[in-house]
Amino acid sequence: MRPLLRALLAPINHFVDFLSPRYCLICDELITIDNRINNLNSLCSGCFYSLDSAPKSDSIIDRMFENFASDDISITNAYSLFKLHEKDFAKVIYNLKYYKLWKIGYEFGLLLGEKIAKLSETKYDCVIAVPIHIAKKRERGYNQSEFIAKGVCEILKIPNYSRYVQRQKYTTSQTRLNSDERKKNIDGAYKIPAKSSNIFLSKTVLIVDDVFTTGSTINHLGNELLNNGARQIDCATLGIA
Repeated sequence: MRPLLRALLAPINHFVDFLSPRYCLICDELITIDNRINNLNSLCSGCFYSLDSAPKSDSIIDRMFENFASDDISITNAYSLFKLHEKDFAKVIYNLKYYKLWKIGYEFGLLLGEKIAKLSETKYDCVIAVPIHIAKKRERGYNQSEFIAKGVCEILKIPNYSRYVQRQKYTTSQTRLNSDERKKNIDGAYKIPAKSSNIFLSKTVLIVDDVFTTGSTINHLGNELLNNGARQIDCATLGIA
């Protein structure tokens, strides 16, 4: 932010901080104009800069080769913001996913979009947020990945095509499953309705989710998109486990 604009907005920001104080999700410190990063309202600057950056795309893709045959991998490039650790960014993801702090998804989605714009030369045609089953969405009240995708779309200036993909299988949480169990759990989970079967023809698609672990969820969805004519599938997540 330019110094003059920052000075002009300072009284307003201080007033907002007074009316609606925000606290860092990691250290519980009050977030003010002095320790805020790019209008990020969920982490203080100290915690934000202490986070470990995620590995580069090639390293993330290499992880997929540990879990899938080379001809079964649908993802070409993968981007992520931070590594997950028990007491830092994992806490942010947990709040996003289970405590209805959906604004976190949007805020970090903007950061994720900025990273992709900086690193990728690929021109994406659309974004897809990994869908959740309608019953799970009813239980939780929202799909956290949709808010991440909203931020990414805003930065990259591309449409969100999430509505054209359905989660048709209600699955158990992937968190405590091993690689083989994750594959079986997610098998047959996604469907592109017949009326939308041509939507992804020759498209370069960016799949967005909250966390990359083994890549089972993203890879399965990517293969479904390729089977429906997509040209290339990349993925982006906030964190990598």
